Amino acid sequence: MLRFGMGRRMFRSVRLPRFWPFTSSSTLFHQSQLYERIIQELVQDKERLVQDKRDEIQRHERLVQDKRDEIQRLVQDKRDEIQRLVQEKDKLERIHCHEIARLNENHLKELSEYIAIIANRYAVELICSQINPTETVTKVAVNFCAELLTDKKSLTDNAEGMLRVLEPLEADKYKAAVSRELVDLYHEVSKPVHSAAPNLKGPHIMGKLPLRAALGLFVLHAQKEHGHSLNYYYTSETGKVLKVLRDGDVFDMDDV
Repeated sequence: MLRFGMGRRMFRSVRLPRFWPFTSSSTLFHQSQLYERIIQELVQDKERLVQDKRDEIQRHERLVQDKRDEIQRLVQDKRDEIQRLVQEKDKLERIHCHEIARLNENHLKELSEYIAIIANRYAVELICSQINPTETVTKVAVNFCAELLTDKKSLTDNAEGMLRVLEPLEADKYKAAVSRELVDLYHEVSKPVHSAAPNLKGPHIMGKLPLRAALGLFVLHAQKEHGHSLNYYYTSETGKVLKVLRDGDVFDMDDV
């Protein structure tokens, strides 16, 4: 509180403002400390709120991740179950197809005891069903014939050797044509056969060269490499039996 005046004359007293410039330095210091403490507490409160929000967000993210993991587990379980069912289905289908192939082979054996059978197409279909019963005959035949051919679509050394046993006089003349027949053998055997009726009872690989030789190589390879158990007569288009194909080997009629 200050009083202003000159001599004896006095003016009315005036109350100083709270932050009057002449406030003592100690008061200012204490006020500054108070403000700093208040600001620090506000900052701390803010940081606590931020941390609480972060913790809440993390908890939410963990819940979301747990849900995602659970969904992924459920999806994977379903996929595993579907895969298992598909495998069981494929297994049953293979068993069923193998059984059909076995019955067809037995039927051909029994039937050939009574009649002569031109078995060109039947042999290809039967062998392909035994190799891979769930795939198409065309695809299996192409892959199987490829085992008898080089990359350049010529006969392998082994196939050419078998051809020389089947056709000792015609091998050199027909080996290129035989390799061409093997490239699309199933299509070729699906065409009508124009040959004389064979005389001997049993299944016959029969027809003109080069198709006859290509079929002979196909059957011999199946007997030797895939355990095809049927024996065949190797017969000319005139009905004359030239050889016997058995267990992957070629026999003359006199040796049978």
